[in-house]
Amino acid sequence: MQKARELGAVIVLEHGSSHIKYQTSILKEEYEKFGLKVKTAHPKIIEKVLKEFEEADYISIPSLFVKRTFLEKGIPENKLIHIPFGVDLSQFQQIPKEDDVFRVIFTGGM
Repeated sequence: MQKARELGAVIVLEHGSSHIKYQTSILKEEYEKFGLKVKTAHPKIIEKVLKEFEEADYISIPSLFVKRTFLEKGIPENKLIHIPFGVDLSQFQQIPKEDDVFRVIFTGGM
């Protein structure tokens, strides 16, 4: 992020789940409820994620639930960009196949 900032780039952080402090709180509560040893992310990881939240110009989030957890933890609403996972299939129509070849496309990361 530092290099991007030096270059004057707008920094958009993609975060696919609830605020890390919310996650930690829920995990601790559930572990304790069942009498289990609490296991959460390493404090250094939590610190790194919180720093990224702070340094980003915007945070891309996938749901209104996730948005709520960020707002509850003090992230300003104008910093959050709600981009839902998935697609509205009613906006697309299938075209007939021209051959019998089975094709698969993967656009994620590994």
